[in-house]
Amino acid sequence: MLLSLALIGCGSSEPSVSSEQSTVSVSQPVEIHRVIDGDSLEVTVQGSTEELRLTGFNAPELDQCGGVDAKTALAELLQSGAVELTVDPDDERDRFGRLLGTLSVDGAPVAASLARAGAVFPLGGSSSPLFEDTLEATRAGKGVWNPSRCEPATGGLVIDTFVPNPAGNDNQPGAGEYLELRNDTVSVLPLANWVVRDESFSNLYVFAGGALEPGQTIRLYSTCGDDDGQTRFWCSASPVWSNSGDTALVLDPSGNVVDYRFSP
Repeated sequence: MLLSLALIGCGSSEPSVSSEQSTVSVSQPVEIHRVIDGDSLEVTVQGSTEELRLTGFNAPELDQCGGVDAKTALAELLQSGAVELTVDPDDERDRFGRLLGTLSVDGAPVAASLARAGAVFPLGGSSSPLFEDTLEATRAGKGVWNPSRCEPATGGLVIDTFVPNPAGNDNQPGAGEYLELRNDTVSVLPLANWVVRDESFSNLYVFAGGALEPGQTIRLYSTCGDDDGQTRFWCSASPVWSNSGDTALVLDPSGNVVDYRFSP
């Protein structure tokens, strides 16, 4: 797939690490060579091949539930009309050196289209510019918000309480920020391989084992401590949940999003 795009200087919604090796300037043609996954592409800018990371959202990885669908949704959007790429010359690369930018098709933001289809997760929780588009998808149970998307689907573990910004130190050992999860079924629910993670995919907790009786709850702290029947500790080196906005996701062993909470 080769698409000729217009490159326009503009503000970016996602922070990045600036690079002295910058090759991008405004009003330069670029070509899309291939879609890598639901949030990244390979493009040519000024004769140089670049990996473009789309900002404002995360797509599931290709080996995760919904990953292939997100890639397909992005590829189909890029073939549906005239495409433009927007890059902020002052904030154009992430810490991996990838080019950062946003795409639009016939003037419609690609990120919003993907969010409305439930193909991606917004960055920033309820503070995200994509929040209303995401709510449209959650209400309809579209895409990643369909709890039975990937088989075998296992329901029942829901978020009772989400405290991403408690009073005091978020990262206080044995305390601080936490989630409280509840077995919402009428049967014993094994916890092995259930996952709690944030919207960035960089923070992920996998239950190694245990089980919850019907109606029973378990609290998951981000800090370190001694696990017991009612409490688990993530032991993250830093707070998991961003105080500026985040999303807590509960995934069953097949990767289905069974429950979620947006903050702040």
